[in-house]
Amino acid sequence: MENNQALYWASTPDHAEDYLVIAESTFEAKVCHALDRMYDLDEITLEFIRNIPTEIEVESGWVDYKMISKLGGTIIKLDTPMIIEFNGKIYHEGYDEYLFHKSCDDASEALGEGRPFGTLCSKKN
Repeated sequence: MENNQALYWASTPDHAEDYLVIAESTFEAKVCHALDRMYDLDEITLEFIRNIPTEIEVESGWVDYKMISKLGGTIIKLDTPMIIEFNGKIYHEGYDEYLFHKSCDDASEALGEGRPFGTLCSKKN
C-alpha cells in the first residue's frame, strides 16, 4: 500500500495560525488550512517537511502532538505555543492555533477522552 501523503508547515501572514498539516498535495494542504482558519488560499504559504513513510498510518489534516515524534520531529516546548524541530529547523506554532488546540483538548477531556493535542490543563481555583 502506497502512502502519498506529506507533512507540511502551513503559515499565515500574521503567523497566528501556523501549524503542521498532512495532505496528499500542496493544494489539499492549503485548502485544509485556509478554509478551516478562514484565510484565502493565496495567503497560506507551505513548507514541505517530508513524505510520510508507508508504515506510518495518518489521516489528512492537522497533526496531534503524539504524531510529531512518529513523523521524525522533536517537541522542544509543548505548551503556549508549541515549539517543534524537524531536520534541524525550528517551527513555532501560531498562538491562535494553540488556543484552538487547547479548546479541543478541554472539550475532549470533559468527555473523558483525554487531551489529544497535549496542551496543559488550566489550573482550577
